[in-house]
Amino acid sequence: MEKTAGKRVEWIDAAKAIGILTVIIGHSVRGLLCGVIYSFHMVLFFLLSAYSGRYSQNRSQYLTYGKKTFIRLLIPVFVCFAVKQLIQCITHGIDSLLGFIQNSLMTLLYSSGNIVVLDGITINAIGLVWFLVVLFCAREIYDALQMIIKNKVVIFVLTMALSFAGVCIGRVRFLYFSFDITLAVLVLFCIAHITKNVFDPETDTLKQLVIYFIAWVIFVILPYFLPEEFREHLNLAGRVYPLFPLCYIGAIAATAFVACVSVCLMKIKLEWIKNALLCLGRNTMYVLIIHYFDYLWRPLWSITGNMYVKCILRLACDMLLFALVMLVKKTIHKARRHANA
Repeated sequence: MEKTAGKRVEWIDAAKAIGILTVIIGHSVRGLLCGVIYSFHMVLFFLLSAYSGRYSQNRSQYLTYGKKTFIRLLIPVFVCFAVKQLIQCITHGIDSLLGFIQNSLMTLLYSSGNIVVLDGITINAIGLVWFLVVLFCAREIYDALQMIIKNKVVIFVLTMALSFAGVCIGRVRFLYFSFDITLAVLVLFCIAHITKNVFDPETDTLKQLVIYFIAWVIFVILPYFLPEEFREHLNLAGRVYPLFPLCYIGAIAATAFVACVSVCLMKIKLEWIKNALLCLGRNTMYVLIIHYFDYLWRPLWSITGNMYVKCILRLACDMLLFALVMLVKKTIHKARRHANA
């Protein structure tokens, strides 16, 4: 199914909304629920980005799209990280300005979602925005590959080999800009791209929903039949790829299931639910940034030791702030329209 030029596809926006909500939930809970969410939630965003994205046909388009993607994805990374470091300076102080700058640059250089220990030196995690760095790098690399290689079989084999290399590298060493993860997710871009005109969750939705749900469940419970030390779930930031590439198959099935659920949600008569999901899905960057900084209002959502209550409170705080941001954004747009009238 192709996206109509100039028009967003509602089920894709709804799926993104579900995805960003699972990100917040996954960071707030532990145990099986956390494992289930981690088994697909970041893969979902890579697949949806590849499925709905535009691809270059020539060098000129590649440079134009690349520039826009850089501004859209990496500028927020630099700004958010700089603000976070400034807040750390103000609230905790620094012993050495030079040391602080060096540590900050190393954190940005690795752009890892997890702490990096290299030759006895600990490099802090950059946090959630690692995803934007990897998304930019993977998108640019795949866009270049698909522009050069037209044979679908060849590009699939190549991206599969690169993903396997990324998985292997990530198990022994974290690369700059999380480039090992970039390699690991390239095959996801390829799969989403080559199935773009084949996968359509709006056709036989209920049938597809059941099939993909069963497939997802099978791959989620599969690790529990292995010895205890192998009972892990997919965690891209942590470089955990259990039974690769089977873990990707489960994540793809889960994403397809969420797509079918999203199609169903867009057909319901409760407009407020539909509108809320569309607003979230079309503004996931705002939600991601709010979630990136929600440690600042941690006292509001961590007043209890119960992780489920804590999760609900965290969601409520983040969504309340998101609603406030959307209100301010709407007010600014109205003011601009009146000024130009």
